[in-house]
Amino acid sequence: MKFKIIFGFVLIMVLVSVQYTLNKILVLLEKIEKKIDENVNSSNTGVNNERRNIIK
Repeated sequence: MKFKIIFGFVLIMVLVSVQYTLNKILVLLEKIEKKIDENVNSSNTGVNNERRNIIK
């Protein structure tokens, strides 16, 4: 009985840590995406305009 309780607790802790890690990765990717968007929008070269049209 104690083994099941300990195993359940360890499983919950592992899942919480995985969720926390995935959330950190998601936040980092959103920051990278925002930076890329700012860089593309701030430059007005013809090449970047073509890229923007392709992406849209």
